[in-house]
Amino acid sequence: MSKLNYTIINLLNGVTMIKPPAKRYSLPLSLLFGASALLCSSCLWAQAQGGQVAQGQAAQKAAQAVQGQTTEQVGQAQGQALPQGQGQVIQKADQTVQGQAAQKAAQAMQNQASQKQPQQKVQQQTQAQPQHQNQQQIQQQTQAQPQQQTQQQQQAGQASPNQANQGVSKPVSEEEAKKSLFDTTLSAAKDGSAEAQLSVGMMYMKAEGVKKSPTEAFEWFRKSAEQGNVEAAYNVGLCYVKGIGISKSIQSAISWFEKAANAGDPASQYNLGLIYNEGQEVDKNYMLANKWFMKAIEKNYAPAKYALGLNYSKGQGVPQDDDKALDLFDAAARDKYAPAYYVLGIVYQNGMGVPKNQKKAIEYFVKAAENGNSDSALILAQAYKTGDGVDKSLEESAKWVMLAAKSQDEKGMIALAKMYRDGEGVPVDYAKSNDILQKAAAQGSVKAMFELGIAAENGYGQQPDKLKALEWFEKAAAKDDGAAQFKLFNYYTSGYGTVKQQVIANDFLKKALEKNNPEAMLYVGTALANGDKGYKVDLKKACEYFQKASQATAITPEAYYYFGTCFRDGVYGEQSYAKAKDWFVKAAQGGDGAAQNELGKMFAEGLGVDADPKEAIKYYQLAAKQGFKDSQYGLGMAYLKGDVLDKNEEQATKMFALAAAQGHASAEFELAKSYLTGRGTQVDDVKAAEFFEKAANQGDKNAQYELGLLYRDGKGVIKDKAKAYAWLKVASMGGSTNFNKVRDEVLNTLSPQELDQSQKLIAELTKIQMHDDVKKSDKK
Repeated sequence: MSKLNYTIINLLNGVTMIKPPAKRYSLPLSLLFGASALLCSSCLWAQAQGGQVAQGQAAQKAAQAVQGQTTEQVGQAQGQALPQGQGQVIQKADQTVQGQAAQKAAQAMQNQASQKQPQQKVQQQTQAQPQHQNQQQIQQQTQAQPQQQTQQQQQAGQASPNQANQGVSKPVSEEEAKKSLFDTTLSAAKDGSAEAQLSVGMMYMKAEGVKKSPTEAFEWFRKSAEQGNVEAAYNVGLCYVKGIGISKSIQSAISWFEKAANAGDPASQYNLGLIYNEGQEVDKNYMLANKWFMKAIEKNYAPAKYALGLNYSKGQGVPQDDDKALDLFDAAARDKYAPAYYVLGIVYQNGMGVPKNQKKAIEYFVKAAENGNSDSALILAQAYKTGDGVDKSLEESAKWVMLAAKSQDEKGMIALAKMYRDGEGVPVDYAKSNDILQKAAAQGSVKAMFELGIAAENGYGQQPDKLKALEWFEKAAAKDDGAAQFKLFNYYTSGYGTVKQQVIANDFLKKALEKNNPEAMLYVGTALANGDKGYKVDLKKACEYFQKASQATAITPEAYYYFGTCFRDGVYGEQSYAKAKDWFVKAAQGGDGAAQNELGKMFAEGLGVDADPKEAIKYYQLAAKQGFKDSQYGLGMAYLKGDVLDKNEEQATKMFALAAAQGHASAEFELAKSYLTGRGTQVDDVKAAEFFEKAANQGDKNAQYELGLLYRDGKGVIKDKAKAYAWLKVASMGGSTNFNKVRDEVLNTLSPQELDQSQKLIAELTKIQMHDDVKKSDKK
């Protein structure tokens, strides 16, 4: 599993990835895609699909040119972002305004309708007009000639080219044109035109030619719907779902959706399916949900294909069948439905019942992202950042982050702010980063509030301001953000930005633990493991916290590492390197250096796995970059041996030096040998003696022996037979029997006085090393 998969896990609410067997979909897709993860109470906005809102670019441009009236999300009209991939449009209706009061806009709007909807539906809507409308006049509007259009422009207060040249009048402003259009449309609406009433509702919703008023919008939608306008009934249902212009009422929404659904509207059928699928103010009824999904699918409604596919993946209301689920996802993807592309990307990325194919996964993610799926855009950004399945490119990564943020998606905006903060693919721009976070916070983003606290704490684009940081963390914590609550625990514990108040601090820690904040759980777990921070040692309880942290929604690779150590050290019964390895792999793929370091040693020594020098080197290289001394030493030995890596004594010595600087005894010994023999560096007996002594003091038997020889020969140190014998004696205690001959030879040359000095030094060295062994044991 690649690093990228952990981004996916985060996007799917922390569902644990499980390796599938070879058989196609023998593991249910529900392990990856829970309906609750992607079908939710806030996801009831229907995606514009086939004929229901089939507005192409040409229709949109025509609408904008004539009446500035493109369709838009209700949530956006209220300043709210709607869930990705679950709906786009409140008005699916023909925006044509028929009748005498709308002559000046009829031609352009009729053209828009003919592009936007199947002809049959246009005819049905035309027939549904009030009886008093002049049908002959409608036909004349549909066939209007350029001369008529010029006349209509004059009626709207717009000058024809000839008039403009004569200076008779001047073009009206865009706002005046919108106001004029609203007035004429309102007149038709008051005369009883259902289509005009629908358009007036949209104008109030979008503030086109009139002050925005969701309440007025709802009333006009309702009036139109009461005349049997299917599109208006759909909009009334949406308003009740989100509480737009009217109090929220799912029961009322169901009533209006049913009217539109029974008239054949697939978006309403789909939304009814979602309501029953999630049990929104009704009992969950998967069979009824699937019935509505099937009705929408009969009209080729892609979101319904996707939703039913999810239910097949979990066996909700239908027999669990992953083959059918995949077929439905494929069908929705062929209709260019972004969430289906996204799901298929995950399926191929993880090899869930199909051959794992990162290239194909990337292709699906690209299609999803280009169709507005911000989660896919962020996955692609991470892929280009790490070079997973694509050529590594921070610039390309930045491009996808920008696309994710373009839709004002919270995760996309946060990612964009961090990108500018860290200068990944773009120049560092703290001001821009903070501005994006401010905008997101103003929209209610708790994560943005937390990140603004981090910016103030670290002084990103400003002087570090602990008081300001505290203020932002308190705002986020008040909205139950576990990360902010844990920050406040640290602040009140240390008195950072405030007065030390341990009682308040402990309350925030308790809240953070209740929110399953992984950092809080790791804090308590490590305290229990080490017996510090006011906790007594309790390894089993520590591992329980590590397990909870490893299952948290917010992925924390460090939690995987610590939970792995529980199996490595046998805290959960029998020691199991194999189980430890599985958790270390998850942590390593998330970038945890300690786990990478452990895996390097396990593959090098064959602990819980078959020994594999190549895999060992792979993990050593990753961990060495993060400064782990064991891995630096392991790489040094690999360069020295030249079995997997090309032999390179100079590079080996560099690695030994890095590890030795952190007190790695074996690295100190190897570095000393390099200085003694000129291996990869210049000969330096003094430095050789220095590093042999450092390693010897840590109990390295070979270093003790070599240091004894240096004192015997006076090489790099002043010749001292007493010290020589002392080090040789200590080296022979539990060391190689080969040391005994040289030790005894030196002993035979000692005077009584030198022997006495040696014995005192031996006692001192033995005591020091025993003390060091105890400390190492306690640490472990």
